[in-house]
Amino acid sequence: MKHEIKKITKIVDEILTYFMYAHDARNAQVQVHEHADGFDVSFLISDITISAEDLEALEGNLGINRNPELEDYYWQLAGEMEDSSELSLVAMMTDLIELTYESGDMKLVLRRRR
Repeated sequence: MKHEIKKITKIVDEILTYFMYAHDARNAQVQVHEHADGFDVSFLISDITISAEDLEALEGNLGINRNPELEDYYWQLAGEMEDSSELSLVAMMTDLIELTYESGDMKLVLRRRR
């Protein structure tokens, strides 16, 4: 269980770092909810401007399917690089990703099953 919690905190760190570093986000809310099946992590990033090109790249990086075999090896490397490959790692650790961007507000929900 401790590894699961560390993985969740790495996911939160990577997503916040991406938005704060790459898009100057300064107003973010994070909610982590544990349930019987795993964890839901929700982000609301307010007052952010993201270009259509950056949004497409974000969706592409997060569009990678979960890969438990690689996850056990690579999750510990999260935070070691400062590029979008970190988002691909987040995607490999996540079962479901919902992303919406409307009127300057980004909502991102990640689900990680046990």
